[in-house]
Amino acid sequence: MMASVYKRTLPVFLAGILGVTLGFSIMSATAGAANKKHLITDDGPVMQSAKVYAIYWQPPTLQNGAEGTMTPRQNKLVSQLLSDMQPGGMFKVLSQYSGYAHGRKQFVNPSQIRFGGTAFDDTAYPSSQKPCRKHSNCITEKQMRDEITKVMSENGWKPGMDSLYLVYTDIDENVCDSSGCSNSQDGGWCGSHYNAPQNGTQLLYGVVITPSDETCSNAESQSPDAPYLDATNGNMSTDGTLSTTTHEIAETVTDPLGTGWGDVKGNEVADVCSYSFAPFVHKTANLAVGNHLYQLSNLWDNKTNSCVSLGP
Repeated sequence: MMASVYKRTLPVFLAGILGVTLGFSIMSATAGAANKKHLITDDGPVMQSAKVYAIYWQPPTLQNGAEGTMTPRQNKLVSQLLSDMQPGGMFKVLSQYSGYAHGRKQFVNPSQIRFGGTAFDDTAYPSSQKPCRKHSNCITEKQMRDEITKVMSENGWKPGMDSLYLVYTDIDENVCDSSGCSNSQDGGWCGSHYNAPQNGTQLLYGVVITPSDETCSNAESQSPDAPYLDATNGNMSTDGTLSTTTHEIAETVTDPLGTGWGDVKGNEVADVCSYSFAPFVHKTANLAVGNHLYQLSNLWDNKTNSCVSLGP
């Protein structure tokens, strides 16, 4: 069957992918500050609850033979962030967003956005295929989805509208889909989320990439008028990975199938606030959960038409 591809950050809508429906959002490395436009919905479903799983797909070498350089500390910080979501009261602003499923109105319940689990896989990356041919270290969206399905089977995890699977590739491992590739000049991005039918329901999944340069770091990617940020968790690249993580979670929850919340240009609830961080609760952080400090970009509040902290 023919399927649609929804690109939520750039005002481009593509069609023509065969056999799978991909509703996805891009967290661009060049996105601006809030555009202060009201979000609208096509009345598609939202995720009332969400278990978020992290899959660390990080083999010892990349396709070109280079050594993998992702540190265990960065993975640990991602798991820490996901563990802090529920007790930290994150995503409170999302409670205002609703949708319809089976004729019934449903609202996002932020208290039910929680950590599902982790898996580490050091299986070698497959050989690059189209549209990856121009990148020496690259996997396709389909190869990433196959990896997720494999890990789900190994761990007894299930697809569904209450589960989100995020893949964390090694540093400088690109991911390409029909719209372009991560960390590249032909439509570069730092994270994306997708959906595809599986076993009579939907598989909701995404990827967060980490370049070796500052392309996706919080400092490099801020809007020009934003205050300079110092690193909260060791380096700006790590902070960027954490911020991209909450960005993709918020957008999947409010727009899981590409029929949920976005503005007239297709920007989702986190896109319109990309790299907006204030107010700060610490000199380098805008969210604290216990003694854990985070530098996470804000989310859109449709009631006040403004960017607000995703914390309580």
